[in-house]
Amino acid sequence: MALVKTEVQSCCGNLQMQLTLDECIEQRHIPQFIAAGFIAPPHFIKAGIFYIDKAPIIASGAYNSKTINIRCSQGRNCKQALEDFENLLNNILGMKEVI
Repeated sequence: MALVKTEVQSCCGNLQMQLTLDECIEQRHIPQFIAAGFIAPPHFIKAGIFYIDKAPIIASGAYNSKTINIRCSQGRNCKQALEDFENLLNNILGMKEVI
């Protein structure tokens, strides 16, 4: 499986990216993100919205979707945080390569 990264124009020095996955992100994956230190607000889970936050990364999207939107706060080590997030996704979804 592969992960496709697309950088999106953003303002103020923030990094914004769209990740396209081979597998859908599902609500059942949330406990694994929480175990990795992410916050998943219950009202988003109840509403069917994928939203997790662990500074400097915020990831959002819809459950049963193959697309995740990523934002990284200005002035943070976004490159390393994004690599860590990609590795976590690889572990959770079993993906093999990043394109």
